[in-house]
Amino acid sequence: MKQNLEDVTNKVGGPGATDKVEGKMQEVGGHIKEAAGNLTGNEKLEAEGKADQVKGIGKQWVGEVKEKAASAVDHVVGGAKAVVETAKEMKDGKDCKDGKSGP
Repeated sequence: MKQNLEDVTNKVGGPGATDKVEGKMQEVGGHIKEAAGNLTGNEKLEAEGKADQVKGIGKQWVGEVKEKAASAVDHVVGGAKAVVETAKEMKDGKDCKDGKSGP
Protein backbone atom coordinates (compact mmCIF):
# COMPACT_ATOMS: atom_id res chain seq x y z
CA MET A 1 0.00 0.00 0.00
CA LYS A 2 2.77 2.44 0.97
CA GLN A 3 4.66 1.71 -2.27
CA ASN A 4 1.51 2.36 -4.32
CA LEU A 5 0.95 5.69 -2.54
CA GLU A 6 4.57 6.62 -3.15
CA ASP A 7 4.40 5.67 -6.84
CA VAL A 8 1.22 7.65 -7.46
CA THR A 9 2.16 10.76 -5.48
CA ASN A 10 5.67 10.98 -6.91
CA LYS A 11 4.34 10.50 -10.44
CA VAL A 12 1.72 13.21 -9.97
CA GLY A 13 3.54 15.59 -7.64
CA GLY A 14 7.21 14.87 -8.18
CA PRO A 15 9.90 14.33 -5.55
CA GLY A 16 8.73 14.97 -2.03
CA ALA A 17 5.04 14.54 -2.83
CA THR A 18 4.76 11.33 -0.80
CA ASP A 19 6.27 13.00 2.26
CA LYS A 20 3.90 15.93 1.89
CA VAL A 21 0.81 13.69 1.60
CA GLU A 22 1.86 11.39 4.43
CA GLY A 23 2.75 14.39 6.58
CA LYS A 24 -0.64 16.00 6.01
CA MET A 25 -2.39 12.71 6.84
CA GLN A 26 -0.37 12.42 10.06
CA GLU A 27 -1.11 16.03 10.97
CA VAL A 28 -4.87 15.55 10.44
CA GLY A 29 -4.77 12.30 12.41
CA GLY A 30 -3.03 14.19 15.20
CA HIS A 31 -5.81 16.78 15.28
CA ILE A 32 -8.38 13.98 15.56
CA LYS A 33 -6.40 12.25 18.31
CA GLU A 34 -5.97 15.51 20.21
CA ALA A 35 -9.70 16.25 19.97
CA ALA A 36 -10.59 12.72 21.15
CA GLY A 37 -8.22 13.05 24.09
CA ASN A 38 -9.66 16.45 24.93
CA LEU A 39 -13.26 15.16 24.80
CA THR A 40 -12.53 12.10 26.94
CA GLY A 41 -10.17 13.85 29.35
CA ASN A 42 -7.35 11.53 28.27
CA GLU A 43 -4.27 13.76 28.56
CA LYS A 44 -1.96 11.08 27.13
CA LEU A 45 -4.05 10.76 23.95
CA GLU A 46 -4.24 14.54 23.66
CA ALA A 47 -0.44 14.81 23.97
CA GLU A 48 0.05 12.04 21.39
CA GLY A 49 -2.20 13.96 19.02
CA LYS A 50 -0.15 17.12 19.43
CA ALA A 51 3.06 15.14 18.85
CA ASP A 52 1.60 13.57 15.70
CA GLN A 53 0.73 17.03 14.39
CA VAL A 54 4.31 18.22 14.87
CA LYS A 55 5.69 15.06 13.20
CA GLY A 56 3.28 15.51 10.30
CA ILE A 57 4.28 19.13 9.78
CA GLY A 58 7.94 18.10 9.90
CA LYS A 59 7.35 15.43 7.27
CA GLN A 60 5.65 18.00 5.05
CA TRP A 61 8.72 20.22 5.37
CA VAL A 62 10.92 17.29 4.34
CA GLY A 63 8.75 16.95 1.23
CA GLU A 64 9.18 20.64 0.46
CA VAL A 65 12.96 20.37 0.81
CA LYS A 66 13.06 17.36 -1.53
CA GLU A 67 10.96 19.27 -4.04
CA LYS A 68 13.22 22.34 -3.91
CA ALA A 69 16.36 20.22 -4.13
CA ALA A 70 15.06 18.39 -7.20
CA SER A 71 14.19 21.70 -8.83
CA ALA A 72 17.68 23.07 -8.11
CA VAL A 73 19.28 19.95 -9.58
CA ASP A 74 17.12 20.29 -12.71
CA HIS A 75 18.28 23.90 -13.15
CA VAL A 76 21.94 22.98 -12.70
CA VAL A 77 21.68 20.06 -15.14
CA GLY A 78 19.86 22.26 -17.68
CA GLY A 79 22.54 24.92 -17.39
CA ALA A 80 25.30 22.36 -17.77
CA LYS A 81 23.65 20.96 -20.91
CA ALA A 82 23.45 24.46 -22.39
CA VAL A 83 27.14 25.03 -21.69
CA VAL A 84 28.05 21.73 -23.34
CA GLU A 85 25.93 22.56 -26.40
CA THR A 86 27.54 26.00 -26.69
CA ALA A 87 30.99 24.47 -26.41
CA LYS A 88 30.14 21.95 -29.16
CA GLU A 89 28.89 24.73 -31.42
CA MET A 90 32.03 26.76 -30.80
CA LYS A 91 34.20 23.71 -31.52
CA ASP A 92 32.33 23.19 -34.80
CA GLY A 93 33.08 26.81 -35.76
CA LYS A 94 29.57 28.16 -35.37
CA ASP A 95 28.93 31.63 -34.03
CA CYS A 96 26.68 31.07 -31.03
CA LYS A 97 24.84 34.33 -31.46
CA ASP A 98 23.52 33.90 -34.97
CA GLY A 99 24.03 30.18 -35.61
CA LYS A 100 26.32 30.86 -38.61
CA SER A 101 29.80 29.57 -39.15
CA GLY A 102 32.70 31.50 -37.68
CA PRO A 103 34.88 34.04 -39.49
